[in-house]
Amino acid sequence: MKYLKKIILGISISIFFVGISQESSAQCRDESGVFKCAEMFTPDGITFMNEFNIEGKKRKSEADENGREWDIYLLAERKYRFALCCYEGLDDIVMTLYNDESPENAPLGTTFQSGKDYVFFDFTNHVEGQYKVSIRFKPGKGVGQKLCAIGLLGYGGKTK
Repeated sequence: MKYLKKIILGISISIFFVGISQESSAQCRDESGVFKCAEMFTPDGITFMNEFNIEGKKRKSEADENGREWDIYLLAERKYRFALCCYEGLDDIVMTLYNDESPENAPLGTTFQSGKDYVFFDFTNHVEGQYKVSIRFKPGKGVGQKLCAIGLLGYGGKTK
């Protein structure tokens, strides 16, 4: 009987801690976060098109994986908005738009410009084709942290 109580107590404690860890990590996958982030598009008449969810592992060093990138296809003569929402704040995280002609270190658009963080950036595309979007920690940032963010792509219509 003593052993049974210990086993039940051990299982209960394990379930409690698993529940806590799942609740905190579920925050990155929370659909309501996407909808809250998308609300910023409404006043400008931007239509929500796509989401970029990222939940990275805790970075132990600068050499560990830093974020993620996605391939997207953008039409010519269209306006787009790229927005970044983070559960921990924007200070260490950046969303970037680039392609083969404009690499990630010289992007077409970014949420970190001239030393300031922005929630979104607008991009008017003149060349139809394949592009990349990345969400990463800024260089030298994110060690000891877990990346948890939502990026959104909005469509603003034709330019001509």
